[in-house]
Amino acid sequence: MTAPTQEEALATAQALMARKANLESQIADLQDVLASHKTDLTSPLTDSEGFPRADIDVYAVRHVRVEILKLRNDHQETMQKIESALQDVFRTGATLDPLAGLVAFAKIGEVLADSPAREGGLLHGDEVVKFGSVSKSSHPQNTLASLAGVVHENRPIRIAIRRAGKPQEITLIPHKWSGRGLLG
Repeated sequence: MTAPTQEEALATAQALMARKANLESQIADLQDVLASHKTDLTSPLTDSEGFPRADIDVYAVRHVRVEILKLRNDHQETMQKIESALQDVFRTGATLDPLAGLVAFAKIGEVLADSPAREGGLLHGDEVVKFGSVSKSSHPQNTLASLAGVVHENRPIRIAIRRAGKPQEITLIPHKWSGRGLLG
């Protein structure tokens, strides 16, 4: 067996990173299902007398729990494969896109002059891939609504963007300015 070429090593690593992001998204979706049943992976499914709880669909909750466990196992296996793939990538001397597998959830349309966004380095056309802890995979249903929980006055936020197809990280510090909001 021959060692992979630089392109093959990169393609394999990026495909595995995309799979990892997909698995994390599926796990988050299923955890939301559990939350809608007001339960989690460890909540008891029986009442104090040992009968199935009447306030939840026990079968659905058990099914979702099993699916989460399967996906977690797949995630762990994928992480091991990523580790091996990254060793191949670095062995070939290739550089890896740190944002591979992450999908942009917003594109910057306008950045106002003198705004905190402009001061932080955001430009028209930048694609936002990660905003603090928020990404498309961590909040698949309402990613933009989740941003409000991350923005706090004078608290720096690390933002991962793609500018002209190239990954970049910038730090934005939300603060009051002459315009609306804390970002601009």
